[in-house]
Amino acid sequence: DIEDHEDISFATESYEIGLEDYEEASFDEAFQDLYHPRTVEWPNDAYREFMEIINKYWLSNSAGDAFITFFNKFSNLDISPLPPSTKAGKEFLDNTIVPYMMFKEVPVKTFQNVEYVFYYRSLIKTIKSLLMINSINQSLVLQYEDKKEVRNGVECRIFGEQYHSNWWKREESDLLLGQYLLSLILYSDATTLDHMGKSSGHPMFLSLENIPNHQRNKPESKALIGYLLILKAMDSKTKNSEKF
Repeated sequence: DIEDHEDISFATESYEIGLEDYEEASFDEAFQDLYHPRTVEWPNDAYREFMEIINKYWLSNSAGDAFITFFNKFSNLDISPLPPSTKAGKEFLDNTIVPYMMFKEVPVKTFQNVEYVFYYRSLIKTIKSLLMINSINQSLVLQYEDKKEVRNGVECRIFGEQYHSNWWKREESDLLLGQYLLSLILYSDATTLDHMGKSSGHPMFLSLENIPNHQRNKPESKALIGYLLILKAMDSKTKNSEKF
């Protein structure tokens, strides 16, 4: 019986959003940062372009390290312009403070002497991180569209996007002048965290229905908002209990 073990229920304590979660997270500030980005003092241009490739194509540390080794072998340079490793390059970016990219930590539960922490960033700043991507910013739809096409001589409405729907039109009609409707998509799925598949996690992602389907299906059209906690039992009795 699991009653012999520590209680596994989560506390119902609520966490209020602090004022810092709203700092520099408005639409105006998103556009400002997009067209006047914060200056990152890169070691050199090659370092910057290498890390841009790593992030753009979601390359693993091992793939990046293989490229670094290849480059250093044939470049004939006394000092390599690239980071010593892909991990070091990512740590450089982590140490570059950009408020809307920062994650917060909230202790949620201590179970079997292990403290579980919820890592997340505010919803508003996660949305801003999407708006900072130029391809998304350029394709973002902020108003209802009445899309129609003629099929077999008959004009038909098209509901290919949520902003083509009656719901969008109705909700938009209740907004004040200058306000826009953002439709959020939140989802999570288990994913492996290493090449051997022995470690897994449940990242939560955010996207927007304001982004057209063809753009929303691209990797850059979703933003990481946090990680769901996964409790791990230290013994088989707890792991196999009905309450775990």
